[in-house]
Amino acid sequence: MRIGTDVTTKQRAHGPASLPPLVLLGPPGSGKSTQTARLADRTGARVWRLRDAALDPAARGSPETVRRRRDPLGWPPMPEDLLRWLLDETLPHDAPLIVENFPGHASHVPVLLAALDAHHPAPVVIELTAAAAVLLARISARRTCPRCSHLVTGDPHSPAAADPARPGRCARCGGRLRTRIGDAMPIRHWRLVRYRRRMARVRSALAARGVPVHSVGAADLSGDVRHRIAAVWEGSGPDGAPGTELAGTANPEDRPGLNY
Repeated sequence: MRIGTDVTTKQRAHGPASLPPLVLLGPPGSGKSTQTARLADRTGARVWRLRDAALDPAARGSPETVRRRRDPLGWPPMPEDLLRWLLDETLPHDAPLIVENFPGHASHVPVLLAALDAHHPAPVVIELTAAAAVLLARISARRTCPRCSHLVTGDPHSPAAADPARPGRCARCGGRLRTRIGDAMPIRHWRLVRYRRRMARVRSALAARGVPVHSVGAADLSGDVRHRIAAVWEGSGPDGAPGTELAGTANPEDRPGLNY
């Protein structure tokens, strides 16, 4: 099995087309979608998200998928057999590849690694971190557009930019912006607590299979975050140093000033 093997030399020699898969994790409000979009634009990477996979036409033939389309990231975890089927049907085989916000459960770690191992080298796993106060401020401020966004249970998911000339209106289509259901009080607090609890087990499951989790600070959403992610993805941490690893059940909150 290739999981845990060193692909650094190949990455540097052959560029983006030979980059290993990037698994980008992080709590709500850490900027995963923003950084994924920037990285995909830079590298031409394909992006895989569980929500999108559950909505993909290739997956619509499964009654269980249709039933769980209401909230594929919610409680309880998606069954492993259904997840394995979704990955087989929708996970891109070509590189580069970004897997965003998955796995969210320890039980999903071996399923994802097995699916990646069939067509890709060992993944690079990066977790974005920021203080809880920063995350809560971002979550409370972000808005979505029902016209432009994918719908899950009627709840627009993707953040939308506001029109500077018309506050409260989407800059893209002019539709009225609204708060995502999952961003409302007190749900956003529970989502952060849930993330912290789940990710401790996810990190342990990855570590047990020889896959380190690298931490990248995302206190701001500038291009610097994208460069730091890219540096780890391409084989070295910021300033040429190895990326900071979160070992086992270690939490970002164990470091000064960081809660998630």
